[in-house]
Amino acid sequence: MTASGNKSSAWSTFISSAITGVESRLDNMLEGEDGNDPLQADPRPPTKQPAMQAPMSASAKVAATPARSSSNSRVNDRLQARLAKAMAAKGGESKASPRSSFDSRSSMDRPSLDVVNGDKKEEGLATKAEAGDNIEEPKAAVEGGKASPDKPATSETTTTPPPPPPPTTTEAKAVPETTKTTTTEEGKPSQAETKEPAKPKPNEAIPTITLPREELSSIARDVNDIKTQHQEEIQEYVERIDSLQAKVLYLSRTAAETAKKTVSSAPANSAERKIAERDERIALLMEEGSKLSKTEGQFRTTIKRLRQQLAENEKQADTLRKEKEKALAETEALKSRLDGDEERTKRQEEVRKATAALQKEIDALKKEVSAKDESMKNLEQELRAKSEKAEAATVDSHNKALAAEREKQKALEDTIATLKGELEEAADKARLESLEWREKLDRATERSHATETEMKNELKMMESKLEAMRSVAEEASSGSGGEGQIKLIRQIETLQSQYATASDNWQGIEASLLAKVANLEKERDEATRRESEMRKKAREAASKNRHLEDELQDLQPDLAAAKAELETAPSERTCINDFRQSSLIHHHQSI
Repeated sequence: MTASGNKSSAWSTFISSAITGVESRLDNMLEGEDGNDPLQADPRPPTKQPAMQAPMSASAKVAATPARSSSNSRVNDRLQARLAKAMAAKGGESKASPRSSFDSRSSMDRPSLDVVNGDKKEEGLATKAEAGDNIEEPKAAVEGGKASPDKPATSETTTTPPPPPPPTTTEAKAVPETTKTTTTEEGKPSQAETKEPAKPKPNEAIPTITLPREELSSIARDVNDIKTQHQEEIQEYVERIDSLQAKVLYLSRTAAETAKKTVSSAPANSAERKIAERDERIALLMEEGSKLSKTEGQFRTTIKRLRQQLAENEKQADTLRKEKEKALAETEALKSRLDGDEERTKRQEEVRKATAALQKEIDALKKEVSAKDESMKNLEQELRAKSEKAEAATVDSHNKALAAEREKQKALEDTIATLKGELEEAADKARLESLEWREKLDRATERSHATETEMKNELKMMESKLEAMRSVAEEASSGSGGEGQIKLIRQIETLQSQYATASDNWQGIEASLLAKVANLEKERDEATRRESEMRKKAREAASKNRHLEDELQDLQPDLAAAKAELETAPSERTCINDFRQSSLIHHHQSI
């Protein structure tokens, strides 16, 4: 349960850090919109930390102020209010710039908001250059400068290619309005597309407004300097982000290694081992999150690149549309001046061909835009599928770990049961053998005692016979008669020989009995040794059984924690999906 609580707290801190990072970006964006003037902004943007440090600082804020992450509803309310304020501010800028929608979208995805100040500076320069409305060089330079910061500064992006050189030829635009009216119509291309171009009178002189070439060249140099400076800063931020990502990966790997070492060295069922296992899991999750963020960054870069290409294509379509309108206005003006029918028909034919070519180009550009939209949708679907696959892989890994723990527990239970059976069998066998050897020893001792008593009785009988023969011999010797004495002597000799043979037999029987007793004592010692060995084996089996029972008890909380994690995995998955949907909703609202 403690592991599941630590994991849920890690997820909550991760989500709250992401929310606070979005809040800090919105705050910086709102401050930049309220406080910076596009004409008086500093061309050198302020130094900021890269986007990878935003979640780290946000996590520190969450650790310092836990009350901020306690209520998600308040955070969502604040986000909605700030997004509404940002949308209102962007709505005011959309009347003066046709690229406000793309700039607002790209500013949400950029790692630094310094690009906004650079865009406003370049828009101010473009407004100065378009006051005369007679040359397109500064405008193209400004639009190229606006398109170049849209490229995101992530770990996989490279430096932006240099913009194409500005055109050398200048073209005077024939317009009957003043500078103010021209600037207003340039800021509102949607209204100029729906209206027909103004038809000048045939005999009216066309006024031209020219700017000095030195002023235009100085403006172009300033724009190029700002662009190069901005590209250098983007490259510096990219290098910082790469170094930070490498440091994070190194720290996560070292943390995982140290956690493994502490897990292997720490005793079982201790707080240090549990903390080390939790640190190891957190390090693995961080490594997996870094890999997912890397893939997500790649997808984001491709999406932004496609959006940038889409914006460039739309810009080219706008320029082609303006050129078409200009050509139509010129043809209408020339048509009113021409008198001959042949020249009029020729001009109409040329205009028809030019319009057909322009229409073909517009159709081709529309096809390219639709193809890029489809590719962007495919990339988004691929990103969604990969995220779902990663979630399924985590669930499968949890299931596999749980199944492995169950199999291990079952194997331990089987080994415990077999060891118990072997221990009981060995104890019974040792008990039976000890009883059998004791019975054999008792029987052997009884037999030896019986033979010993028999031999003693026989010896006593022989001694009594000898005494009787001695007494008879003494009586015979006291009497007269040599023959009787000889007979007695012979009987004494026979009795002595019988006594000698009996004593020899008794000694042989005694030696055999002693050998049997020694053998029985050896067998008894062997039986006692076997009994001690069996008892030792029984003690070892009992200690092994206790050790296995302790391991089983240690594994039971891990099994319960794994079950709890498996039960909480669907809720965490739903929480992540809800957070992703809410972030996508906020993202679409900001767009």
